[in-house]
Amino acid sequence: QGASSRLQQHQTNLIPILRNDATYSSVIVRHRDQQLFDRVSRITHYLSHAQHAMSDILLNLSRDPPRQLRARLFIIPSLVQTARVQAVPIDVTVQASTGSRQTTSTS
Repeated sequence: QGASSRLQQHQTNLIPILRNDATYSSVIVRHRDQQLFDRVSRITHYLSHAQHAMSDILLNLSRDPPRQLRARLFIIPSLVQTARVQAVPIDVTVQASTGSRQTTSTS
């Protein structure tokens, strides 16, 4: 049984709990329902991270085998923001070419 079908069973059990929005007279039943909700929530959260990571995979099928999986380049916003706020100098070398002219700039 795959993870999705196992999760589906628990989500199916959770739906009536959410629809009923009951007042609990039993601490045991409330605890059981809370654990079910927490576990389904945690698993869907982790699965969403896994699916997001998989969506960053690139594969060029026009290449001959063996094909290589690549990952998209990403920038961590908090590092960029931290560098901007703290005004940390960054050395950058840029090469640009237009036609037969090529220029290099370093700052």
